[in-house]
Amino acid sequence: MNLSNPLEHVDNQNEALTVRISKLEKINAALINRVEKSMDFSGGGFPLFQTAVVLEAQVRERTKDLEDTLEKLSSAYTQLRKATNEAREVRQNLSVAIEAIEEGFALFDGNEKLIMCNDPFARLMPDISKQLVAGAPFETMAGLFANSKYIIFEKGVSAEQWKQFRIRKFRAPYASFIQQFRDDRWLQVSNKKTSTGATVVFQTDISDLVRQERDRRKQQLDNNSQLLQAMIDQLPQGLCMFSVDAKLTTWNDQFVKLLNLPVKNVKQFSPFDKIWQDIDRYTLSGSPKTSQAILAWIKKGDQQLFAGVEVECIDGSFLWINCTHMPDGSLVIYFDDISAQKRATQIMHQAKNQLEDRVVEKTTELLIAKQKAEEANQSKTRFFAAASHDLLQPLDAARVFLSLLNDTNLDEKQRHLAKMANGAFGSMESLLDSLLDISRYDGGTVKPNYETFFIEDVFESLCAECMSSVQKKADLKLRHVPSSLKLNSDVRLLRRILQNYATNAIRYTERGKVLVGIRRRNNLAEIQVLDTGVGIPSEQFDQIFLEFNRLRTTEIDLQSEAKAMGLGLAIVSWIARILQYKIEVKSIVGRGSCFSVFVPIASE
Repeated sequence: MNLSNPLEHVDNQNEALTVRISKLEKINAALINRVEKSMDFSGGGFPLFQTAVVLEAQVRERTKDLEDTLEKLSSAYTQLRKATNEAREVRQNLSVAIEAIEEGFALFDGNEKLIMCNDPFARLMPDISKQLVAGAPFETMAGLFANSKYIIFEKGVSAEQWKQFRIRKFRAPYASFIQQFRDDRWLQVSNKKTSTGATVVFQTDISDLVRQERDRRKQQLDNNSQLLQAMIDQLPQGLCMFSVDAKLTTWNDQFVKLLNLPVKNVKQFSPFDKIWQDIDRYTLSGSPKTSQAILAWIKKGDQQLFAGVEVECIDGSFLWINCTHMPDGSLVIYFDDISAQKRATQIMHQAKNQLEDRVVEKTTELLIAKQKAEEANQSKTRFFAAASHDLLQPLDAARVFLSLLNDTNLDEKQRHLAKMANGAFGSMESLLDSLLDISRYDGGTVKPNYETFFIEDVFESLCAECMSSVQKKADLKLRHVPSSLKLNSDVRLLRRILQNYATNAIRYTERGKVLVGIRRRNNLAEIQVLDTGVGIPSEQFDQIFLEFNRLRTTEIDLQSEAKAMGLGLAIVSWIARILQYKIEVKSIVGRGSCFSVFVPIASE
């Protein structure tokens, strides 16, 4: 708010006119003095006349100026009286307007000194109202406010702290806060600085609004309490709540029912000790140590959740008790009937014991069966080994006789039959060798012998051994990609895998090529055998590694199929399990296949 004084301009004009009259009086006196000094009574009449004329002219001129000045001064005094009346009227109207404001109002100048305040502002705290006079510094007034018996501070706030708080609010460009006073009065205090540096303070009584809001919240709290009570009554657990001063405030029917308490003893604001005595008497008397432990924890008042305890009641039922101290210091105790869970646990425990006994029994039976199976497997292995050895001897003899027969004079038909018989005996010998190998792998008698070697040596011997089979097919080529890699594995078993891969690729490839190579895969080497044969359907990938499973195609030579017994890839699978190697197959029907085995690379 900016208040201007209408008398200030008139006072300035009056002061200027007074100064001007004073100057004219001094000039007039000086002129008269000069004339008097310049008169020469001893002179002639003409000089005296001349002097009188000059003096008269000067006096007339100065008199006119004096009259003009007096006229202006009179006008100024008239304006001054008018302005004074107007100012007095404005001040009266302003005072009336300010006093008519129901809110407390105070105006402070740029130096934080009180200019004026209305009666509601002064009456707010009657014990200090007489000290709220014009010119009082706000800092002093803040100290008076802080020490007034009518003001109420928040919990933990001292008078000095409130004083500093009020000063900070006053010096802010704009601030507003709510303050409580005696007799349940509440005021919103606001202050704002004007463009001239002055500060206006308003105090608005909001007691009715605060009371209405408090009543509304109380009603809402009552509604919430009813809703909470309804929810608590629906809980299957028994629940009771105690206030900070250990008085019963809330409970549900399940609390009384579970604990077998007399209904007449469970009342609002009943002391905790009395309620707990009834709980101990009618429910927990069979568990005195547990009751004492819970009671000690409750009285200790720890602000944390009780770990919970299982209690057996007088009637043989079981309760699970939990206690919680709320942040405001109140206490909540839960009682949950776990009798059904307890019985179920006992039944499960009995079933568990019975199951364990049966597991032990079955485990014993399985161990005996496993031992018998292992003995039977070893017996089978020994049988296969002996049978294969005994069968190979007459087969070798038969092949020797056939070889001798070929050296005799046989006709063409007889020679063909002898050749066919020799092939049949060769297939039988190969089958027996494969069966003997599988029995050895299955019996666990084969143990890997790891060593470091150059894979190039294996590739060269493998290709040299398979070259005779490749040369029987005019349109088929076999080669390997040279490599300097060193591997760590069982050379004999790894070579058997690659030999079966290569043999299988040559058997099912009529034209094109068979390629043996190796690729580095981090710390592993992927050895690949690729062919341009008939390929394998993806749905048969898992079947080709089973015993006596052969791929049938129309393009395969009947003679070669007769020699294929379906054990080559089965032996690969057995060896891979022994070495714990990963094997892999990729194939496209009509374009060829790629068989792989992953082998560790030897460290440098």
